[in-house]
Amino acid sequence: MDTYHEIKMQVKTQLKGHFLFLYGWLLFVSLLIALIQNVGGFLGNGLGATLLSLALSLLCVVVNNTMLFLFIQRVRSLRFRKQDIRYSFSKAGEQIVIGLCLSLLQLFLQIAVSVCAFLPILYMLVSAFLSLFFVYWYACIAWLIYDQDTHIKDLFIKPLHIMKVQASALFWAGGFYVLWNILSQIGLSMVLKPFIKESDSLEQALLTLVQQGADHMETIWLLLAFCIVYFLVQYVILVVLYTFLANVYEMSRERS
Repeated sequence: MDTYHEIKMQVKTQLKGHFLFLYGWLLFVSLLIALIQNVGGFLGNGLGATLLSLALSLLCVVVNNTMLFLFIQRVRSLRFRKQDIRYSFSKAGEQIVIGLCLSLLQLFLQIAVSVCAFLPILYMLVSAFLSLFFVYWYACIAWLIYDQDTHIKDLFIKPLHIMKVQASALFWAGGFYVLWNILSQIGLSMVLKPFIKESDSLEQALLTLVQQGADHMETIWLLLAFCIVYFLVQYVILVVLYTFLANVYEMSRERS
């Protein structure tokens, strides 16, 4: 807990006067990535559209990692430069390989976690912690790449070592992230409650709502408001979380 409180105070100092800058870029890049990832959906279902959609998704890995450079630079009191963008894209191959591997691993673990679906609260809790774990992992990978540590084996193992050494501090730091994810799942279930009766999952309930949109405009507006609030709060939490993790990463780097 001492380490947690020590880093927490550092985060408050580091974000003073810089929070809105980081929040704005995180929000902008996240919206940009969402837009890029959905471009393929407007191009049809042909092979060309599928390949383009895949290429754009892989590009998003590099874009997201480049944005994460901002957090380690804030901890080190450095400024973002054009050279950082060029460097990040020069390492696109390593980022894409590790991104694909982690995406497949995350998908596999999420499927495994679905065995808890018969206990909704347990499922939400485990899913939230799994999501937090990969948030940490992806961010540490981005900062290792920033520090020119691009060996694939290191990109897998070093983040796990960092998380293991500072597991207690990272557990407490991720509390709000986990809580917000659980509350949002409960809130979404309440919004989509009339449609869940006709579906097996939240995803199917959402699809049903979209298909019957004209008949349920009030629910759609409520869902839109819910999504806006969710993402605005989520990015506040992520700015603090990334800055906290960047301090943990820097501490581990100094001790190694």
